[in-house]
Formats: sequence, C-alpha cells, structure tokens
Amino acid sequence: MNIQRLLGIAVAGTLLATPAAAETTVRLGTWLPPQYSLVLGGWDPFVEAVEAASGGDLAFDIVHGGGLVDQRSSLSGLADGVIDFGTIAVNYHPAELSNAQLIAELGFQATDAMVAAAAATEYFIFHCPACQQEFARQGIVHLGAHSDGRVVFVSRGDQAVLPDDLSGLRIRQPGTPVWVRWVQHFDGVPVTIPFTDVYEGLNRGTIDAVLAPAETLESFSFAEVAGSVTAGFPNATYAAFCTVCVGRAFWRDLPAEQRRLIIDNAATVIVGGIDLMLHNADAAMANTVDGGVDVVEPSQELLDRFHAFNADDRATIVASARDQYGIADAEDQVAIFLDLRDKYTGLFAEAAGDREAIIEILNREVFSRIDETSYGL
Repeated sequence: MNIQRLLGIAVAGTLLATPAAAETTVRLGTWLPPQYSLVLGGWDPFVEAVEAASGGDLAFDIVHGGGLVDQRSSLSGLADGVIDFGTIAVNYHPAELSNAQLIAELGFQATDAMVAAAAATEYFIFHCPACQQEFARQGIVHLGAHSDGRVVFVSRGDQAVLPDDLSGLRIRQPGTPVWVRWVQHFDGVPVTIPFTDVYEGLNRGTIDAVLAPAETLESFSFAEVAGSVTAGFPNATYAAFCTVCVGRAFWRDLPAEQRRLIIDNAATVIVGGIDLMLHNADAAMANTVDGGVDVVEPSQELLDRFHAFNADDRATIVASARDQYGIADAEDQVAIFLDLRDKYTGLFAEAAGDREAIIEILNREVFSRIDETSYGL
C-alpha cells in the first residue's frame, strides 16, 4: 500500500470520526421569563421537537428573559436579525401593525384562551390580507398566536370588590382602546407600561393595580407585591400576538423542508403554552392564598357593571378600529373573527380539553393548509 493511499485512509477516518456540525444556528429570544408557561409548555417542547426532526440541521440558541430583546424591541430584533424567532405583542406597534390591532379590541368577545388563540391564528394567517402585508413590510412571518386568559385583578392595596373600589386607581392594562375604555368605565386611570415593569411599578407605587393572568402571581412574582387579589372577574383574553414569529430574511433562507418542520410544530407552542398557563393559574391562586395574600371575589354590582360595559362596547369596537387604526372594513373583519371564535368553540368542545386532540385540530384547520414553498416569502 503506497503512502498516498495511507494518507487518504487517514483523512477519511478523521472526517468520519468528526461529529457533523449543525448547519443552521437559530437564535430564539423573548422577553418572557424562563419559568413562564409559554416558555416551559410551548417554546421548550417546540425547540426539542424541531431539533430532533431536523436531524441536527437546526440547533437553537435560546435567550429568554429579555437578554436580547424586550417587548418593544422584539419587532426590530426580528427584522434586523438580532433574533430569528421571538414573540411580539402587537399593541406595542400600533403604527407598524395597525390592522393587527383589531384582535386586541376583541378580548372581551372571546373569553376562552384556547379558542381565542386558535381564532386569532387562523385569522392572521388566512383571513387578514392587510395584516399579512404589514407583517411582510416589517420583516416578520406570523406562525401563530397564543392568548392570555384567566385574568385576575392584582392590587397593591385594599380589596377591589365594589365598582367604586376601582375609582381613581392607576391600573396597568395593555394599552389598546378597549382596555382603556374598560378602566375608564370604572373611573380608573389607564396606565400603559411594559409587562416586565409591572412588578417594580406595584412595588414602588407608580401603579396601583394590574389586570393579569393568574399564573403571573408566581411566574412574574406579583404575589410578592400584592395587597389583595380579586378573582372571579368575567374572563377576558388577549390574543393580539405574533407568538411564533420568525424573521422574514431568516425564513426565506431556510430550505422548504425545514420551513415545513417548523410549521408542523408551531401548534405545540400555542396549545402547550396555554395548557400550562391554565394549570399554573390554579396552582398560583392556591399558593397566593397560602402565602397570606387577601383573595376576594367581585360583588354582583361590579359584575353587572362589567357586563353592561361589554354589551354597550360592542358597537364601539368597529368605530374604534375604523377611526383609530384605519381599518375600513372593520365590521366585516369583526364578523370573520367572531365566526372563527364560534367555530373553535365547537371544535374544542369535542376535544374536551385533550391537549393532543386540540393540537391535531389546529394542525388540520390551519397549519396543514400553509404552503411552505410560498407562505411568508
């Protein structure tokens, strides 16, 4: 055997013994704390599934907790390639994502978080061409929306049981018109600050209260700075998210088969995150009571006033969307979303809370219909 052949065998052996490097590193960055339900129940299983299905060709580099982007900078971070995957709350970008704001206006019209998320996901992907144009202009690809839910009223002070108990309070809300109107209906003062600043706001007294998912009593430690918690409000949702949000330049560079893998697993983020959120809400409420925080129920008078607001406000939603966000066909778009709400209410009732069954429904109704060779390109 000559020396050249020996060298060839040695080189080949070295190449075979060297583990193949991942072809693509994917930067996933969110403002959410690592212990939050959307991370533990949604993003973590998604990453594990996509990495396994890609055979190592996709490897995620994950930074949660605002290490790369916060709530306001997530949009530009995706567009500029600071991150490849992230989560955007659209209410922070009313000028850039004006048509998408409509879903935030409908939070009191869809009170089940899983239903609201599914309806918003299908709406954004298939029923709002103007939204898709906005997403493309901002350099993002929308692959699903989750929803907050199981809302409680967290106050740094006394109980909020009667309508007058809310009067004059500085209440943090998402900043969309419907939530501003809700706070003003109870003579409160609407305050808009990033959700990540709420703990310090309550602690220092720059805000008096926040309407928030019950699980945030633990995941964002709100119970530590709460004087009282009012549970039992009629539920409201907030599904105006680009939850599984991808930078468009990154998306376009992926081969179609990898885009398909991501699409096929996107429902895991949505359903898994909400499922854990609802589970965590029960545990957080129990632990809050055990921790000595005063947990109360709203009076019937407060509930009646809430329902009166909701009934009267439906007519305002269309005008607000048209006048504030320039959505000329707002009435038609509201009708589309409410039809989707009713559709998923029926479909999910059949699933009876089964997580895998809900994922299967969402894949069948939405994600299997997405063409990986054209969507978002």
